[in-house]
Amino acid sequence: SSTLQYGTIFKDNLYLVNKVGGPVVVVDAFTLKEKARIAAKGGNDWRAFLGIDENTGLLSSSSGVYLVNLKNMTAYAKLIGADGQVGDMIKSGNYIFMHSATEGLLIYNASDYTLNRKIKGMTVGFAKTPNGKVWYAGAKYLYQTDPQTLAKDSVSLSFTTYASWGAWHAGSIAASTKDNVVYLLKTGSFGGGSEIYKYDGTVASLNAPFATNPDKQIFYGKGIGFDSKLNQVVIQTVQSGYGANYAINNLYFYDPAGVLKNTVAYDGYHFPSITVFHQ
Repeated sequence: SSTLQYGTIFKDNLYLVNKVGGPVVVVDAFTLKEKARIAAKGGNDWRAFLGIDENTGLLSSSSGVYLVNLKNMTAYAKLIGADGQVGDMIKSGNYIFMHSATEGLLIYNASDYTLNRKIKGMTVGFAKTPNGKVWYAGAKYLYQTDPQTLAKDSVSLSFTTYASWGAWHAGSIAASTKDNVVYLLKTGSFGGGSEIYKYDGTVASLNAPFATNPDKQIFYGKGIGFDSKLNQVVIQTVQSGYGANYAINNLYFYDPAGVLKNTVAYDGYHFPSITVFHQ
């Protein structure tokens, strides 16, 4: 019953994170051969992994956030102040940003893992642009936070953003690795949706979708990523409907102008959660 829901590459290792009793598995990012794991057991309910340095990482879960010794893959301590379900995490500057189901945005000091502040109302996160700013959404706003001063700014959206706590997946937001540009999916309250928005620093860029999925193709899981090597936005979809529709999967590759450059179709009941890239 465990679900492989999150993956990320850190220092040439791919960390595969499972929900509902599953393990955390570390594999070589190039050969995919297993190197270590936190074994599956009842009570495990992991969400996401964040690498800090060669010795330490963080694992979020349905019951808070845990420090992990990367040398022996042991979760050995729980962060104070991050209670209940916590999902996405990102580090920028001297701070670690976390998404809490009950508290919204949690900002921790990276130097000693103490809680710096809480900000209510967060629904989707995170993305980090080349200038280091951290981006997230709440209700009908897209927010940015400066990782040096923690100063916050926002821009209005024409749609409401939704969190994914019921059947958690990583937030449907991504950033360019080349430019200070953010991409955000317009999803329904229970997922799905077909419109992609791009914010390039101008209000006008949010007036209309950057791109829209082909007919009957809806977002699934996180639904969006950015491929730095191709300099393209990658969208993952399934076909709308039920049953056999979930076996129809597509990846769409858009350039920064919103031009569809490539489509990769694949069959099977994969229920794709997240796309992971070698950067």
